[in-house]
Amino acid sequence: MTDTHDGDEFLDAFLAMERDMDLFAARERGIPFWECLRYPIYTKLVSGAGLHDYYLAGRSSGVGQLLRNLKFVFRALTVNNPFFMARADLLVLSGAKRTMQNDRQRDIYSDPLLEFAGDRYSFRIVERPFGEAVHKVPPTHGPVRYLDFIYALSALRNRMFPPRLTDGTEALCAEISKRIESICSVKIKVDAEVRKFVGRWQIERPLFTQLLRKVRPRALLVVVSAGNETLIAAAKQLGIPSAELQHGSPAPGKLNYDFPQGFLKQNFPDYFLSFGPFWNRYVNLPLPSANVLPLGYPHMAQLHQRYAHVARQRQVLFLSQRTIGRYLATFAVELRRCTPPDIEIVYKLHPEELRDWRQRYQGLEEAGVKVVADRSADLYALFAESTWQVGVYSTALYEGIAFGCETFVVKAPGWGAMRPLVEEGTAQLVEQASEMSLVPRAGRAAALTKDYFAEVTRKKVISCIETVISAGSQKRRN
Repeated sequence: MTDTHDGDEFLDAFLAMERDMDLFAARERGIPFWECLRYPIYTKLVSGAGLHDYYLAGRSSGVGQLLRNLKFVFRALTVNNPFFMARADLLVLSGAKRTMQNDRQRDIYSDPLLEFAGDRYSFRIVERPFGEAVHKVPPTHGPVRYLDFIYALSALRNRMFPPRLTDGTEALCAEISKRIESICSVKIKVDAEVRKFVGRWQIERPLFTQLLRKVRPRALLVVVSAGNETLIAAAKQLGIPSAELQHGSPAPGKLNYDFPQGFLKQNFPDYFLSFGPFWNRYVNLPLPSANVLPLGYPHMAQLHQRYAHVARQRQVLFLSQRTIGRYLATFAVELRRCTPPDIEIVYKLHPEELRDWRQRYQGLEEAGVKVVADRSADLYALFAESTWQVGVYSTALYEGIAFGCETFVVKAPGWGAMRPLVEEGTAQLVEQASEMSLVPRAGRAAALTKDYFAEVTRKKVISCIETVISAGSQKRRN
């Protein structure tokens, strides 16, 4: 049914290249560029090899986005200027998306945490532009300050005055490009990626340093570290401890989080506030184990309680992602054809797929699959009413397990991220739709899986934040 090649040999070859060429030691004008570029470069590699569709999403360039949304650059210079913020205990860089709840745009990762701790610690929130360089308003907690003009300066500098690389870095980039092409016949201009990153670093890091000196936070909290290394580096320079809130499912092969032995990311946050103990055991985070704190997932815990009494239906929920949607959509059509009509097949689209899903996934509706294409659809309500769930490597699979869904992992590229679920029997690996046995198990418990999602309490949230803040105090004493 699908190309079941999962790219393991690409990953092994890529990691071997990093070791052979000692890429983590590479510097351009003192800037550790490889540790920040390995993830986007590897993503381009697997996309170019035809395994994922990430870079086929038709995304506009940073300059193009900014030119169409100059109003946000203007607001970032005026009413939403981050340099107008007062001093605070916590500076929070919110996530890459917000969800409308109660007529407010809510960051499901940072806002619940602030509701637990906001009466104890003062905080200020900043955000970078979302997709197509927009900001969603009104926010749940505010005012939110915008970083747009910093990224505008960075993008324009790279367009008008791209930095020149030293001869040694140019030669290294050429060798990396050659090795990548030998791995998978994909051509990537590594020198262009390095020039762009160096240009960003030279503009963004000094400005972020000045911003942090203005706010003087006791700690920096970020929802996403990848792509925000210039801010994290500025915090480290000033001795301000930083922590990342888990927002996805780190796994071996996700190179923004997976750093095998000997690989260290200098500009990774000082702490990682995880959903639960499982993630520290399973992923090679570039941190000591003591710096991975099982905070829990407050947003999911709240909704788990809300939907605790929803009746289950004979329903299979597909969790799509743009990267592997072509595999899942084909699988859903096949399942509909071989499944009794009294079982509903529901295909939940990822927000990135909404614009062109009918062109990309032709045949879904015609086959009788119910497609959920509403941006405001409540995923947790779908979990609560579904008996089974199907995906490849979505973080939502873990959440569905916590809601009691029986889980199937489709053997499509990237499924290895869910290997522990398969090996411990929490999920079943399937290659063909006919392999799925849609018979509910007796005695299935719809309870939070505490290994994946630790119990959330206000005391624990306060303790985690205090641990991070204390690290900064210790640095200053030393």
